Order: sequence, then structure tokens, then C-alpha cells
Amino acid sequence: MPMQERLKSMCGSYVTGPDFWGREDDIARLRQLIDGGANIVLVAQRRMGKTSLMKELQRQLSSQEDRPWLCLFIDLQGAQSPEEAITELAVELRRHQGWGKKIGHLIGNFLRAIRPEEIDIKLFRIKFREAVTSGDWREKGNELFDALAKSEKPVLLILDEIPILINRILMGRTRTITSEGPSRVSEFLSWLRGNSIRHQGKIRIILLGSIGLAPMLRRANLSAAINNFVPFELPPWDHITAARCLRALAQESGIRFTNDAEIAMVEKLGICIPYHVQLFFKHVHDNCCTARKNMLCGPDNVEAIYRKGMLGTSCNELSHYEERLKGAFDERDYSLIVDLLTEAATSPPLRPDTIAGIAEDSAAEKAAIEVILQTLMHDGYLRETPEGEYVFVSHLLRDWWVSRHSHGYVPIARRAAR
Repeated sequence: MPMQERLKSMCGSYVTGPDFWGREDDIARLRQLIDGGANIVLVAQRRMGKTSLMKELQRQLSSQEDRPWLCLFIDLQGAQSPEEAITELAVELRRHQGWGKKIGHLIGNFLRAIRPEEIDIKLFRIKFREAVTSGDWREKGNELFDALAKSEKPVLLILDEIPILINRILMGRTRTITSEGPSRVSEFLSWLRGNSIRHQGKIRIILLGSIGLAPMLRRANLSAAINNFVPFELPPWDHITAARCLRALAQESGIRFTNDAEIAMVEKLGICIPYHVQLFFKHVHDNCCTARKNMLCGPDNVEAIYRKGMLGTSCNELSHYEERLKGAFDERDYSLIVDLLTEAATSPPLRPDTIAGIAEDSAAEKAAIEVILQTLMHDGYLRETPEGEYVFVSHLLRDWWVSRHSHGYVPIARRAAR
């Protein structure tokens, strides 16, 4: 009898090495593109496993015996401007002590009398940001790229949460696109694109994010800004991979599924976002260990755990779906989004006549509706059927949206009948 697979439950943490699960084909595709010299834009839903994929990619590339890479992961979630993005790149370089005096001298020129290798990261970030201005961030960023290009190792630069940064530059502190936002985004992306071309063969760049970069750039008429970057799709797990994961988690935890309970779990989710699979198992494990003191789990238990755990008031995991949309759209467009998604959740499918009714009721322009639908499809909320209608991709998100928004909602058909 073949040995049963085992997997430790690490819900919420990124994984590498032996715990890296179900993405072997994806990382092979990614490495093939990188070896071919491509710069990549990878935007997928949150919790799809992007960080684990990047960390495992870093681990594999940096540990190659014949050609180890220098891999830099720059988190831009907190950045508000190009100046802050350049600062985060410098901070990441500062963490790599192997660069030593070469990089220290370069950054020291920026900070004049300060020797950056002798100050801690927190103070370095503050001092470097003080030294970068709206007038010279391009030049200082170019010098950092020039230094990277002189590395003896090939360089992989991973810029995480790039759509959040772009959205903040576009909108400033408002929830609408500012007059100067598109030109500032264009300037930043042109600079990034220019360095990717200038240092081709030396530096690879991956743009990473969990909200729709392409629809966002389309709204600002900047779709061609990064057309030299190759799109990379990171899909959800298929049902077979998700069920394998659940069985391996159960084997490690001493839980026994009965009557194909793991298949019932997969079907409840609809699409298998890796974190949601792990989270569902965590609720099963907690229920087995605390509620019933019984390590058996059947389909009836799955249904109860799904309603209480995955959709319950104590589970705030799905709230980020609302938060991301609120941050990316102004109040008027967000109100349209709530109507569109609530119609799709409570009265599926979302038909063209229903969409037209929502647009008319809200006095929304057709172009605005098209951008919203493109974003909702791009970010994994909805998919378009062959009949030109829209339905939720995820059963979990659909059921959560119903529980969150259906109370007191008046469908568009009933509004029109008033």
C-alpha cells in the first residue's frame, strides 16, 4: 500500500520547501519564463498563494549551486508614492549585508554624512525617505538599479502589492482619480519599464498584487504602460488537488473523513483558493477537537461547520473583499458594485437587463458599469457565462455576500415595479 500523504496545517502562513503544496506546475512555468528573460506581472486573488509561490521561487533560485540568484522581495503595501517605493527598494538592499561597502557607499552618497551600514533599518528608512524628493526619485532609483545590474549574480526583483501603490498614486487621499494621478502613475511605470529594458538580461522584475492592475490602468487610459511585462495567471487549485490537500491535512492531524466528507468540503467552496481550503480544515479540526471530542468528520458535520465557521460572525476572513473594493472605487461606484454583486448572489444569474436596470436606477454611465464588471471578473468575484450573464465564481463568497447584504435589499425588478 502506498504511503499516505501528510501535510502540516499552517493556515495563514506562507510555506516553502516540503510544505509547499499543489503549485509545482505553476512554479515550473514561472521559472521557465524567468530563465527566458521575461519580466512578469502576476495578479491574482488574495489568499491564492502568491506569497508562498514567491518565497519558494526565491528559495529555489537563491540556492541553485550552478547559478544562485540575488532575490529581493519589496512589500509596497504601505507605500503611498514613487518616493516611498524607491525607499522600500533601498531598505531591502540595506538588509542584504553581502553587498557591503558597495551599496553602503551608494546609499551613503544619498545621505551624505550618514554611514547607512552602521544604522538600524528603522532609522535608515526614515533618513533615506527624507533624502528622496519628488524631483530626484527617478535618478536615485536609477542608481539603485545600476548597482543591482553590477551584481555578480542575476537579480530577481519582486514588487509586491503594486496595484495598491498605483491606486494610491492615482487617487491620492481621495476616492476619485485626481487630476495629476494618471500622469504620476505614467511617470512611475515608464521609469520601471525603462529600467526593465535597460537592464534586460541582468534583472528580472515580477509585479505582484491581489487587486486588478489591468482594469485600474484601463480606467486611467494607461493600459500600454507595462506592455513589455508578461501576464502570469495563478489559478485556484483544482478539486483533485484540494481534496488531496484535505486528506493529507487529516492524515497528519489524526482526523478521518467518512463518506467522502472532503469532497463535500470542496464542493461547498466551489473554487478552491488554497487559504480557504486550509481555513475550512482548521474549522473541522477545531470542531473535532473541542466540540465533539471525536476525530471523525462526515458530510453532515461539513454542512454545519461551513455555516457556523466559514460563514459565521466570528469569521472575518471575507471582509477584505469589501475593503479592497471600497479602497479602489469611489462611493458612487462602490454602491453600484454592492447592487451588482447582491443581485448576482440573491437572484442569479445577473442578466444584461438587470444590469441595465441598476445603471438606470443609479444614473450610471455604460462605461462605468463596463469597468466595474471587468474588475469584478478580473479579481475573481464574477464570471461571464456563454449566454452573456454573470454568476459568482466562489460559492463561499456568494453565500457570505448573501448573509452580509441580502437583509433589507430590494431587487431591481421590485424597484422598477414600484
